[in-house]
Parts: sequence; structure tokens; C-alpha cells
Amino acid sequence: MGQTAVIKEQIVSVDAKSLLANNTAVAAACQAVSWATASTGDVLTVQSNGTVAFAAVSAGISSLNGLTNATQTFAVGTSGTDVAFVSAAGVHTLNIPDASATARGVVTAGTQTIAGAKTLTGVLTANGGSQNATGLRLNNILFGPYGFNNGWNFVSAAASFFRISTSGIVLQSNRVLAWGDSFDNTGTTQLWEDASHRLAQRNGVNAQSWGVYNTYTSATSFERLNIAWASNICTIEVTAGSAGGTLRGVRIGGAPTSLLGFYGATPVDRPDTIADPTGGGTIDAEARTAINAIIDRLQELGLIA
Repeated sequence: MGQTAVIKEQIVSVDAKSLLANNTAVAAACQAVSWATASTGDVLTVQSNGTVAFAAVSAGISSLNGLTNATQTFAVGTSGTDVAFVSAAGVHTLNIPDASATARGVVTAGTQTIAGAKTLTGVLTANGGSQNATGLRLNNILFGPYGFNNGWNFVSAAASFFRISTSGIVLQSNRVLAWGDSFDNTGTTQLWEDASHRLAQRNGVNAQSWGVYNTYTSATSFERLNIAWASNICTIEVTAGSAGGTLRGVRIGGAPTSLLGFYGATPVDRPDTIADPTGGGTIDAEARTAINAIIDRLQELGLIA
């Protein structure tokens, strides 16, 4: 069999002649064809000897994805672990499984476990109806709204860690705020709530220190008040850096009316001055000199007026 053309509807005489106009032999053969006998969908066949004749269309599909059925259909399924076509018994089924830990597929409205790293370039919004169950769970840590003030709780299966709300950040009383060299430990500097209304800096048997800076340029240039434990003694002192900073002073009480007390005594404001010794039947000049010096030193420290 030679070349084949499909002739449709009422355009057969015009289109066929136009198509074959440049082939003199074929055009001459077409003159002998009875165009009126052509039916819709017939095939015009040009034989190797130059004759032309109409014939009905033979069998349609020869093979589609391995199937040779004359009638074939398409369907959608969910089988397998990947998106794939399965063809059998005249049906081509496109299987699109639900995504899971072992299958690539679609995200559904139900509960799913999906494997593989995911990158989101937009905002991740997690909504739900139950306060306790709503949120984002990472490695058994649940991040989600809980309680009041539009807050977010960070909780494990056992207990809460801390919450962030419009009121601020709140840690549970048995949780630590810590700083350290890495995230695989509890840190070296730790702040705890020892009891209600009491903040503590502690870390086992390690002596702690606390610094309040007047200035800070670098680790060797600063002015700092230290409160530190060392060799079982607590020291309060002002220090300066080895490469910069001025050694400053410490003042206890900002005015003569400030109240101070020691060793359990009731705090009082600054006492009046003590008069220098005068008069007396027997005068000890050396003792008076020493007493006057003591009064001067107490006045220098501000302990008396």
C-alpha cells in the first residue's frame, strides 16, 4: 500500500484535488475516482500502480502503553509508592498515592507522616480547633497556641517549657535560661527561679560571679562592678580592664538620709558628727590625736556627719 489520506465531509473533492495537484500521475488517476461514492471517514489510497480507490478505515488503535484493545479508557487510583501509570484490560490507571514516609504523592486533608527535607519560601500557618492539639510539632516538641492572651506554648509530651504571648515571655518555674558554648548542654551560666519572686544564678558547685558595667570597649578595656564568689568568700569590688578603663569607686547610700544597718541592726540615716575631745583633768595628747584621727576617717567614709 502506498500513500494514504483521510477524506472528511464535503471538502473531499476540493481538498483532495488541491493536495494532489502537483502529482500529474496521481491527479490523472483521481479523475477516474467516483467522489460521490466516498463516505465520511473513508481513506483514499494511492496504489503503487497509480490507481486510486476509497476504502473504509481499518482497525484504529494498534498499541497504547502495551494495550491493543479497540476501546481503551483512563482512570485515577492511589496505589503504589510513586506517581505512575498502570495499564491492564483496556484501562490506563494513573496512580497518585497519598504522600507518606515511604511514598511520594499528594498532601491530603487527613493526618500524614511525610519524609524528606522541605523548604518553605512563604509563611507557614498552622490552624486548628483544639488549643491543646493545635500547632507545629518538631521532634516531639509542640509549638502552638495554648491558654490565654494569644500565647504560644513550647511543650513536650511531658510538660511545658515556656510560652510567648502578647504579655511577654514566661518560663516554667523548673526551666533554666542558660548560655553556653553549644546547644548540646544546659550552658555554663544559668538563671533559675529558686522560689516564687526569687531569681537565682547557680550551676551546681561552680562559684558564680556577676558584673555590672559602667563602660565596655573590649574584654581588656572596661569599668565594672563585680560581685563574685571565690575560695568560699563573696567579694564586692570595682575593677578596670588591663588595657583601658578607670578604676571607679563604690558608694553605699545616695544621701545622708539613706538608711543603713549592719549585722541585723535597724537601718538608720547617717549619724551626727562626734565632737573632738576637749577638757578633762588629765590630758593624754596621744590618745586625743588617735581619737581625732578615727573621727576624721569615719567622716571621710561618710559614716558620720
